[in-house]
Amino acid sequence: MLAILPRFPYPVDKGDKLRAFHHLRYLSRFHEISLFALNDGPVPEEHLQVLRGFCKHITVYPLGKPGIFLRLLANIAGNIPFQTAWHFDAGAEKKLRDCISAAAPDVLFYQLVRTAEFAKDTHLPKVLDLQDPMSENIRLRMAREPWWKRWIFRREYRRLLAYEARMPARFDEICIISERDKADLPEPARHTARLVSNGIDGAFYTPQPAGKTSDIVFVGSMSYLPNIEAAVFLVKEVLPELQKRGVEVHITIVGADPSAEVRALAGPSVTVTGRVPDTRTYYASARMMLAPMFINTGIQNKILEAAAMGLPVVTTAQANEAVGAEPGRQLLLARTPVEFAEQAIRLLGDTAFAESVAGAGQEFVRSRFTWEACGRQLEEVLEAAVAKKKK
Repeated sequence: MLAILPRFPYPVDKGDKLRAFHHLRYLSRFHEISLFALNDGPVPEEHLQVLRGFCKHITVYPLGKPGIFLRLLANIAGNIPFQTAWHFDAGAEKKLRDCISAAAPDVLFYQLVRTAEFAKDTHLPKVLDLQDPMSENIRLRMAREPWWKRWIFRREYRRLLAYEARMPARFDEICIISERDKADLPEPARHTARLVSNGIDGAFYTPQPAGKTSDIVFVGSMSYLPNIEAAVFLVKEVLPELQKRGVEVHITIVGADPSAEVRALAGPSVTVTGRVPDTRTYYASARMMLAPMFINTGIQNKILEAAAMGLPVVTTAQANEAVGAEPGRQLLLARTPVEFAEQAIRLLGDTAFAESVAGAGQEFVRSRFTWEACGRQLEEVLEAAVAKKKK
């Protein structure tokens, strides 16, 4: 298999990188893997070394900023999504063709619509991992963007909707994370997409003995708008509700590249860490995870990680749609600042209840979301693509 990724999948600090990393690691146990990764710069040798453990050949193609700017400019009057144009570099296309010739793969695996243009003229069996419906993600974000960005988001939404609809004609198989995400795809992609869920590394995310130095933790890439919005909601809406009730808590916001808006949240009751070497330290030292995710597609890995480490989780109904946990037993749901505050107070004040939710959530996540099961799902999709070409 030759995997074509929009960015090098290590370190695993973003959802698509985490998914790709574990897919490649699983498949390498049974298949020969080559990797072609676009990236926004060179990859350190120590990061390459990690992937060499399960990829026979690795090619990284750095995308230069001048080229990105020119492609976006040229695509203003075009019809492919801007984020696809961002990645579709002519030099990268030529380099990829060389990699295909050298590796002679049985199947090509593309991740996200960002790489889909590279599949245009290739006749080998092809699989596209959409992961989640990017058109729906953009639609949800549109109204929350500054007015001067909205026209771009409207155009991107329309382009993505049309582009996702064309993918079944270009690829032998496409896959998506959850039934909820599948339902948000345009036809005919909605009809043909196959489920390949996300997982959790149960040996890595396991409860650790640690002193509780924080009451509430929130984890995510802190340059990503849905996470920024969640962090702001947590600090500016939920924290005041707790303080009104005389409940003093400490919130820790963990994640790489915090925006200026997130950095400004830091204060006596709030720590903003920025990038950390290991998020498990912060899960282990917190009493609960509050994840007020209102712009939501795909599966929130932070929910799986926190639950696997034995934290009770409070999140939104939207975020739980893809997870499928039982509300009130395996995790708690909230919608408004008052509801989030009330759920937090209940967990802080009732240790037995908090332990019950944490235990049920941990058991649910560890039994349902494994990378082994996800790897088998993807392997079936890849085999189906190869079989179609043989007919």
